[in-house]
Amino acid sequence: MSTVTLMDIAAACGAEFGVTLDEMRRNWRNSGHREVPAVTARNAGMWLARRCTDHASAEIYAFFGLSHVNYAGECIRKIHERRQLDADFAERVDRITAALGLVRQPMRREAA
Repeated sequence: MSTVTLMDIAAACGAEFGVTLDEMRRNWRNSGHREVPAVTARNAGMWLARRCTDHASAEIYAFFGLSHVNYAGECIRKIHERRQLDADFAERVDRITAALGLVRQPMRREAA
């Protein structure tokens, strides 16, 4: 896998979506906004970290400020689906991937 850190991924996602790590870590669940750039950046960061690093899921989720594993997994699933349906969004994620020098890997499954 890559030597890229979670901080590298967060910084690249923040730069692409125009948000800070603190904003990504904030609880936006009851914000009333349907599409919050910080949530999108955070979710994209978790998706990239799962695909391109050796970090355990729990470590990734905690880094990005999430504690509920089911919710975090749902966030990653949404990013995967959005990449397939939204070419502009997929291009943004690909720009982040290229900026970090990452190679996409198949999604890992962790033992329960």
